[in-house]
Amino acid sequence: RDGSPREPTPIPPRTADPYQAIVVLLLRGGFDSFNVLAPHSTCSLYRSFRNNRELLVLQPDEMLSITNDDPDQPCETFSVNSAIPIMKEMYDNGHGLFMANIGHLAKPVTKGNWFTETKTHLFSHTTMERECQLVDAFQEDGWSTGVLGRMLDVHQRNGLSVVANGISGKGPIVEGNPSLGRTVDVIPARGINTLSRVSLDTNNDGLSAIEPMMEYLNQDTSMNSGLFANFWAQNLIDTINRTEYLSALYTSTSLQYPHLFTGSVGEKLGVVSKMIIKNEERSVNRDVFFLDMGGYDGHGLSKEILQGNLPVLNRGLTAFYREMTYQNMLDKITFVVMSEFGRTITPNTSYGSDHAWGGNAFVFGGQVKGGQILGPYTK
Repeated sequence: RDGSPREPTPIPPRTADPYQAIVVLLLRGGFDSFNVLAPHSTCSLYRSFRNNRELLVLQPDEMLSITNDDPDQPCETFSVNSAIPIMKEMYDNGHGLFMANIGHLAKPVTKGNWFTETKTHLFSHTTMERECQLVDAFQEDGWSTGVLGRMLDVHQRNGLSVVANGISGKGPIVEGNPSLGRTVDVIPARGINTLSRVSLDTNNDGLSAIEPMMEYLNQDTSMNSGLFANFWAQNLIDTINRTEYLSALYTSTSLQYPHLFTGSVGEKLGVVSKMIIKNEERSVNRDVFFLDMGGYDGHGLSKEILQGNLPVLNRGLTAFYREMTYQNMLDKITFVVMSEFGRTITPNTSYGSDHAWGGNAFVFGGQVKGGQILGPYTK
């Protein structure tokens, strides 16, 4: 220590480039997306779909119709599960689209050779959650970075101010090249935790009694000081400073529809909304956000599980869509709803469905060319 106080690393200024954000919501467990986007009962494919899905099939009274004009799709009219009407609303408004039958694929394979020609351990939650976040089938990157982390790497090298955010945790999707020194801001769903202290011998629960010692122990260092001790002290000061700064921003930011941000997804998207609204104060050009929702591994009673989860997902997406629209930020965001893999079309003996491969994802945002289904829907 050289006796001088250690200063927090300054927040880099953002450039004149307009703000943009990507939000990824991972539905953990293997989302049965073929009961979210399904052939409509008026489509000729529905008979085959119904015969194969059996008791899992989406019934006509559970359908909200959507249309597409792609002649390569097997149906002109598809259906969205009536338990998640916000997807139909965004689709019909031209802000949302479906990506059909997508999954991890390193090369074209057939039913006869996929087992020997696919190196990845398919159908495993852990493996496929990682693969869907890395998007690096050939491991070309070499650092096991995530697809959003690599995007930020490019922007950071081009001089933009970038931030990776994880809501109540993080995943490999937001990890970038470690040589750039960028960390991930992990923010709890119910707000930002600041450093506090509970004394063992007094009723004092503040930091004032130990702050002088913390400042003394983490003073600036000279050139002959230990490298790791210096890094640890600087990281501590930066973390405390950034946490207090973000906490002040978070508590001072009001949402137009706070009553809508309920449930596990809604709470997390409330945090995301506040961070997006305060992008200028945070001095950010590019944000990425990662959050998740569990409970989709429906080996038993999978339709009931899905129908129980979809209203929670619907409330969260509705709140975020309404808030971004009101804040005139919808054009600034792209939102991806995905899962690590799809589920089998046919049911098992437990009235559920098992791990499969491809599934359907949903993407929305103000600049998304919505009202379409990309990729051939499975036949």
